[in-house]
Amino acid sequence: MTSPPFRVWLALGAAATAAALALYAGALDGQFVSDDINHVPNNVHVQTLDVPHVLALLDPRGLPARATSNYAPVHLLVHALQYRLFGLATRGYHVTNVVLHALVSILLARFYLSAGMPRAGALLLGALFLVHPANVEAVAWIFQVKSLAALGLSLGAILLFPRRPFASAALFALALLAKISALYALPVAAALLWVRRAPAREWRALAPWIAVALACSIAEFPLFQRTGQAPSSFVILDPGVRLRSLVAIAGRYLAMAATGYGVSPTHEPPPAESPLDPWWLFGLAALVAIAARALVVFVRRDVEAVYWVWAGASWAPVSQVFAFIYPMADRYLYFVLPGLLGAAFCLVTSGARRLAPRLRVPERAALAGAAVAASVLAVAFAAHTSRQAHVWRSEAHLMHEAARRYPNGIGGVYLRARTRANAGDYAGAVAALDELARRGYAVFAAVNADPAFAPMRGSEEYQRVFRRIAWNWIRSTPLAPDAMPAELRAMGLAHWIVGDHGAAERFYRRAVAAGGADARAIQAEWDLLRRQQR
Repeated sequence: MTSPPFRVWLALGAAATAAALALYAGALDGQFVSDDINHVPNNVHVQTLDVPHVLALLDPRGLPARATSNYAPVHLLVHALQYRLFGLATRGYHVTNVVLHALVSILLARFYLSAGMPRAGALLLGALFLVHPANVEAVAWIFQVKSLAALGLSLGAILLFPRRPFASAALFALALLAKISALYALPVAAALLWVRRAPAREWRALAPWIAVALACSIAEFPLFQRTGQAPSSFVILDPGVRLRSLVAIAGRYLAMAATGYGVSPTHEPPPAESPLDPWWLFGLAALVAIAARALVVFVRRDVEAVYWVWAGASWAPVSQVFAFIYPMADRYLYFVLPGLLGAAFCLVTSGARRLAPRLRVPERAALAGAAVAASVLAVAFAAHTSRQAHVWRSEAHLMHEAARRYPNGIGGVYLRARTRANAGDYAGAVAALDELARRGYAVFAAVNADPAFAPMRGSEEYQRVFRRIAWNWIRSTPLAPDAMPAELRAMGLAHWIVGDHGAAERFYRRAVAAGGADARAIQAEWDLLRRQQR
């Protein structure tokens, strides 16, 4: 299939950008939330773009990598550039994300076309990706610019491969240095060679890709081990329940990808305790069917195999085989969806061609019907995305949406505690916080800073629960030997709260001795705590 001229792609890009800006209008003035805070407003390395700070950003063992638990210098350099342009005005950051998402959608359509998909199908799938509600988190969350950049750069690398092996490898390296999830592109490139029955010289073009993949993985893995993986207290220990829960999450992802059902700022799916859990059964049936189909098309060297490899390679790192702290998130689908969309297109079109003779309708009519159904789905997705984008205006909106989706989850119970405290029902608030403590909630700093709980802080009941939450932090937060000053400070404060003042002093002394921009503030906090003790 001949690609349209550049001016056509330019017009499509402008249309996609305009559509995306309209869809995400509700999020464009959203505040910095969650991880945004430590990546932009509180990140001196992003805000001071001189030679020492740039070198620190490029250092895989430097303070910025350890602070963010990822070696992603391209991600932080993008934020540094944004800070030069926008300061702390969030609209510029949000517009950047939306424009990048539109560009990724166009590159994705270009890839589908290069893989042999008809123009109408390639454009329709690009549009579905553009408007899919599961992508809202990746687009509306400022710090997720790393996902957008990584997918865009890796798509560029795949489109250049294997004609320009070193240029494509350079783009692949940049994608990995934005987000390690771009590793999916390596098996996708190999799958493309497989289905095209490529000669040996094209397979040799994978060598620089493999080299950069190994180098970036070696830099990233120790950081994941350090703080990214889930503490043992967060991992389901029963192997049967753990396996069922992982497969159930896969089922939830597939339902979200197909329908948009279940998107949420945070996810807290309950473990699949029963062998009859419906999500586990659905996930198991779906994964078995996908594996069987993928094997058949892979052996046949059908292009559909490329899409299943894409989906599988993107899902594997977030499948929780290696557990990390947040087992499910909308943003994890950002890399998986392109593969699922391509595979679904192949399944639907082949099914329509087989069914047309049985239904005694022209094949063209069957395919047109499938296109109409997909267009209706795109309209529904767009409406859902527009609604979901409004959720990303503030932390409060995110909390309320998470509580609505999971009323008995951590977010729902925390919101219940705040609501009761604001209503003067302090006993009810303490009971809700106590439930959080029993379930392992450990973010004592958030509770301590929340103004809703200020009137309760003098009561012994509140202090008892607060100490339990601080103890959860101590128990679930292992510190590396090269722990950062902020980590040492938090651990010192947690020990102070539970009454272990000797351990608190040791952690505070280590934090001050580590130096850094916060050393003076940490010393002042420690002096204040000791004066209060007297």
